[in-house]
Amino acid sequence: MKKIKLKKILILVLWITVASGIIGLLSFVSVEGKAVKGKSINVIVTNESENSFVSETDIVEFLNQRNDSLVNQKMKDMDVNGIEKSLNAHPAISNADVSVDVNGNAEIKITQRKPVVRIMNYFGESYYIDDEAGLMPISENYTARVPVANGL
Repeated sequence: MKKIKLKKILILVLWITVASGIIGLLSFVSVEGKAVKGKSINVIVTNESENSFVSETDIVEFLNQRNDSLVNQKMKDMDVNGIEKSLNAHPAISNADVSVDVNGNAEIKITQRKPVVRIMNYFGESYYIDDEAGLMPISENYTARVPVANGL
């Protein structure tokens, strides 16, 4: 009877030791991870061969204008969701995914909107309509090769 109780106590102590060790390691990793600073930004524009409404330099410039730098900033201070939301609000971007790895390297994947037709109305306004029926402003960098509709 004593052997059984002693064995149960040893197993319980072993499990408590293992659990506390795991918790200690996880808390150490969490603290160390928050101290890592951003090192680089890698921008990937997925359909750049079809359209060139935005480029890597445009994205970096857009982030700099908003003071959303990911380089030399601690991971705990990075607002990855906010940056993703601001990029998704950009008129030429269909979807943006922002991620930061444990080494501090940021990756931004951009999918551009695809214009289907360019509208030039009677009042001199000009804009695109994309494949999701959304309005896109004209770009200073690129003119898409799409049909033009003017309604005159």
